[in-house]
Amino acid sequence: MNAIYYVSYQLKKGVSIPEFLAAAAQLNNEEISQKQGYISWQQLRHGDVWADMITFATMDDLEKFKVESNTPSELALKFYSYINPMAKGSKLHYFSVEKSY
Repeated sequence: MNAIYYVSYQLKKGVSIPEFLAAAAQLNNEEISQKQGYISWQQLRHGDVWADMITFATMDDLEKFKVESNTPSELALKFYSYINPMAKGSKLHYFSVEKSY
């Protein structure tokens, strides 16, 4: 079954959303989409809360992504520069897909 990397966060005050989305697109197109087992990346939003949901083919693929993410690239650092890591409600989860309908 698939595995999901899910993180919720808020952007820093005054961030340009189009610039943030452009940084995310560049990170996805040039790096994350090239990772083993990558299926998709969805960016979700409700008010000030954003969430990234990245789907991988297996939990092993997600685990490899986690390890590789410990040393962020320049593209990842640019993406992270828009995010407020200390914002209330920021959470990181890893899920196995148990059932899809």
